[in-house]
Amino acid sequence: MVFSKIRVGIIIGLVFFIIFSYAVLLVALSWPIENWSVGSAGMFGDSFGVINSLFSGLAFAAIVITILLQREELKIQHQELKLQHKELVRSSAAQETSARLIAATELLSHYKNNISTTVDILNDKSGATTFEIREDRKKKKIELDELIMKRDSIVQELESLVKNSRET
Repeated sequence: MVFSKIRVGIIIGLVFFIIFSYAVLLVALSWPIENWSVGSAGMFGDSFGVINSLFSGLAFAAIVITILLQREELKIQHQELKLQHKELVRSSAAQETSARLIAATELLSHYKNNISTTVDILNDKSGATTFEIREDRKKKKIELDELIMKRDSIVQELESLVKNSRET
């Protein structure tokens, strides 16, 4: 930033030096001025047409340079937007994985509680007949097997989620 301020100051100084030098040259070449009329003052002003053309060309060159600089800035901005998009996609995937992990953990906890309750019921023999115990045990055994299968599938899903999250 400081370097560009110095460069702009040097350019402005050169412009004023050129204009002043040209004016001094015109006055020196036309000295002694004998006629201070409007016509001679107009001719003196018209002699700066060369400088006018020079500055018009410089202004056009400055516009072209500005367009080129803006083009480069737009390229950089486009690259940054691409990187931001990639980061947003990665963040979204991480959030989804995190949500799935939380849901699977909660489901696993629920299945653990159900399995524990079912095992407690299977072990409880208070006051029931042998036939009732057998029938109840068969039903609970089937429930227990289903719960264990669901629990195992949740554990596998959790393991795959953890493995995938470590890879990314």
